[in-house]
Amino acid sequence: MDAAYKRVNGNSGQEAETEEPGTGQRRRGSMYLEEETNKKSGVISCIFSLKEEVGALAKGLRLFEENGINLTHIESRPSRMDKDQYEFFISVDPTCSQALDDVIEGLRTQISGHVHELSRNKQKDTVPWFPNDIQDLDRFANQILSYGSELDSDHPGFTDPVYRVRRKEFADIAYNYRQ
Repeated sequence: MDAAYKRVNGNSGQEAETEEPGTGQRRRGSMYLEEETNKKSGVISCIFSLKEEVGALAKGLRLFEENGINLTHIESRPSRMDKDQYEFFISVDPTCSQALDDVIEGLRTQISGHVHELSRNKQKDTVPWFPNDIQDLDRFANQILSYGSELDSDHPGFTDPVYRVRRKEFADIAYNYRQ
């Protein structure tokens, strides 16, 4: 099993905690974020969860049908947050994006409660993920702090070994700092 598969399916051990709006409670979930590899501009995707019961998926899909939304992809899996629910990952035809807001609201109020839009390029006022604890920063600190390996050849410090050593020293101090 490769690392990308493990990250997507939650087997990597890195889980995120998100705060439920208005409740102050934290919920554990995966850090899944769809990467667009199919080059379809404007594809909108979301994950929603439904209680495991007869006809639950049919009720959810009926909302999409009533609003004339074409699903281009659908996946299902047991929910990791609630063992009595299933999560459904869907991709929607980009021409149907106007009606999607009504469907998402319907899923939240009538059927489910957990709906997460995943696409990066959907034009909507959304709040990006920010770290809540100092430990959240450790997850990607080594990706941000670097010592000059990414410098372009036209950067003034590219050929300056003293500058590179100093930059590496500061990056190491910042990376190893604990409060």
